[in-house]
Amino acid sequence: MLDHREIGVFASLEECRAIARKYLQDLDGGEDAGDYECGKNCKFKPDMSIEVCEATER
Repeated sequence: MLDHREIGVFASLEECRAIARKYLQDLDGGEDAGDYECGKNCKFKPDMSIEVCEATER
């Protein structure tokens, strides 16, 4: 992944997908401008400097 953007916290996977797709459509390249991943119950792990999620889906 070359560029990472956090765009919010969502109540459902469906809401995350809809907002992520809208975000990509608003970019110059449309949905082809990138990809997205929705994570469930993510927590930042300072010892690893990353967020770890129970599950991730597109």
